[in-house]
Amino acid sequence: MSIKKISTILFGLFIGVSAWTQTNPGQYTWEEFGKRMSASEKMAPLGPNFAGEAVSLSNGALSFSHTDVSLPGNSSLPVVFSRTYTVFDRKKYGNLGMLADWELDAPRISAVFAPDWLVGPSKTGDRCTNGAAPQVAYPYKLVDFWQGLQLNIPGVVNEDLLRTLSGTTTPQDGSSYYWMTNSQIHVTCLANIKNGTGQGFLAITPDGVRYWFDWMAQTLEPPSFQTVVTVGGPRQSYTLTRKKNYLYATRVQDRFGNVVNYTYDNAWNAPARLKSIADGEGRSLTVSYQGETISIVSDGTRQWKYAYGTTTSGRRTLQSVTLPDGSAWGIGLGPFTNAEIKYLEYPPPGEILRDCVNPQSPDNEFSTFTGSITHPAGATATFTLAIQLHGRSYVPVTCRNFSTTFLSGPNKGSDNDPNDDINMYPISSYALTLVGKNTSGPGLDTKAWSYAYTPNTSFYLYPGTTYMWPICDWSRFNCSLPPCTNDTCAKTAVTTVTEPNGDWVKYYHGNTYRYNEGKLIKVEAGGAAAGVLRVDTHAYDLPGSFGPYPARFGYSMRADGDGWANEYHRPLFKTDIQQQGATFTRQVLAFDGFARPFSVQKSNTLGTSKSETTYYADNLSKWVLGQIQSVVDTSDPAKPVTTEYHSYEPITALRIADYAFGLYTDGYDYHPDGTVWHHYKPSQESGKFYAATYSNYKRGIPQLVQYPDTTSESAAVDDLGRPSQSTQNSELGNLTT
Repeated sequence: MSIKKISTILFGLFIGVSAWTQTNPGQYTWEEFGKRMSASEKMAPLGPNFAGEAVSLSNGALSFSHTDVSLPGNSSLPVVFSRTYTVFDRKKYGNLGMLADWELDAPRISAVFAPDWLVGPSKTGDRCTNGAAPQVAYPYKLVDFWQGLQLNIPGVVNEDLLRTLSGTTTPQDGSSYYWMTNSQIHVTCLANIKNGTGQGFLAITPDGVRYWFDWMAQTLEPPSFQTVVTVGGPRQSYTLTRKKNYLYATRVQDRFGNVVNYTYDNAWNAPARLKSIADGEGRSLTVSYQGETISIVSDGTRQWKYAYGTTTSGRRTLQSVTLPDGSAWGIGLGPFTNAEIKYLEYPPPGEILRDCVNPQSPDNEFSTFTGSITHPAGATATFTLAIQLHGRSYVPVTCRNFSTTFLSGPNKGSDNDPNDDINMYPISSYALTLVGKNTSGPGLDTKAWSYAYTPNTSFYLYPGTTYMWPICDWSRFNCSLPPCTNDTCAKTAVTTVTEPNGDWVKYYHGNTYRYNEGKLIKVEAGGAAAGVLRVDTHAYDLPGSFGPYPARFGYSMRADGDGWANEYHRPLFKTDIQQQGATFTRQVLAFDGFARPFSVQKSNTLGTSKSETTYYADNLSKWVLGQIQSVVDTSDPAKPVTTEYHSYEPITALRIADYAFGLYTDGYDYHPDGTVWHHYKPSQESGKFYAATYSNYKRGIPQLVQYPDTTSESAAVDDLGRPSQSTQNSELGNLTT
């Protein structure tokens, strides 16, 4: 008899199934399992197209992003207005803030609290220096409402913040760095925030850009609802108030002193209200509101207008963005904003029929939801979602809320009500999943893609643990340890994408608990007639044994190991590509202290190979990492050849010279703001140098370029970065020393 069938029979033993409702005061704690597994399912997106969508190919999660306004500047610091939309179960959710069902994509640190951002037993505001977790009252656990701190910097990172372990390399600028991310962003503390009490955060990215996170905001989260049943006792219900807390960045500064400022005007316990984004060179965006939502974004001469509607659920939804030329984005994501995963519940407002290891199938399991986005040029992308199960494999079973009077014998554990049991480690959950996409429009053929999923979820019972006694014996085992730690037993979740022409691609993502989860293991591509045409296989240093980097560099503030996938480097060390009867291999022979490839060998079964060693020029005081110092061809160990070499200015970490095979090719020096001042080119005949001079920059464009033959090129650049006419450029003539 199947476990699912046994589960159904057990439920009938404990409650009389006669009446069902779909109302409750919030979200059950087990409904958070999808969020708790997010770190292990966060994959590289399939890639945006004209609708701005991104698809996580491990679980079909769908999101959208779009930049409406982008003003070019002399620095690389962006002055942009961007928005994002994430598809998720919006049960009990209202509006998200400034853009209704979309979110402003601005630098921020966020987390869900119950309800305010206070930490430790004393609930203090030393939220940065203090590594303690927030507190919560019985029967709730930390994992029931909190997934740690997330750092979001658009275009840079969206990752968990980790507490930095001792011995980890941090910026050498005299500050104490308490937090970091997997991508080597480090975070120190600010004594105060600007619109409330307690500490803020200051982050520095590996290109030396700093972010001041010191403006607080809050939005409502659905309350967390939990029932607890004891044998012979009443069913007790508990509700926990939750809010999502944000610290938005008010200042961004690069290592040359260029600054972009963000201005907000909300109270600390209210949704954020952005008023302006501006830098020191004249770039500026201002934001106007109608009620609680943004109505106009202006750069001083142009306007972008935002219009909203109301869905059948009463939620507000962004429906259009009208551009300055009168064209508009049509946004039809209201059906996704309405989308909820509904469960049968009994007794009112009791929890659904389920148990510790098997999620109950949703009442609307076979529902689909269709939304669309129309480009200003008329092309439309339509997306179809379904409710599907996703999760992990080899997850140890050890359940909370297990209650029984039969501690031994044939009836051991039989009077436990499995309806309130929750496994300590999430196994699976239902989620809104992309199953189809099509594009159409004027002059375009309609094209359709389909997505199919094989989740391959499973759980593991340590000796002594049974379905009727779902408690792991911690006196005998460390029940948090992964039961599978090798490729022989490890599993993958499989996603098949079928393209409009019938070709298909299968993606195999690791989903084995605390082993390969979060890694792309294999990609197969082929066609209906030809079969498999190409196979890419990837191998990772999952044990963290390759060194010399530390296997673990930080620890997540998520409880019960939910942030495990972000705490370790686990770098890719080998890729095999099999195609047309040949195998092409790229293998890392050695890593450096940041888990970057140091020595790499490329080979194939056709008989050729090449080896390279890469040295990096890291500036630890400015925290500028990953710039290449040199690349050495080591194919012949007896005769290594330096194929490229670069030197850098020690104060700014700017590149000042390039060499190829020992020959000088280019030289540079810079204005104080980091823009190029001179570009030097050598002459093969005289041994002297050409020097072009760049000055009077505006919006990233030099308005005057002087050449060594005494000619020059000039242009007037407007506020939108558009140059006017310029003088004719001549060939370089006279040489300068």
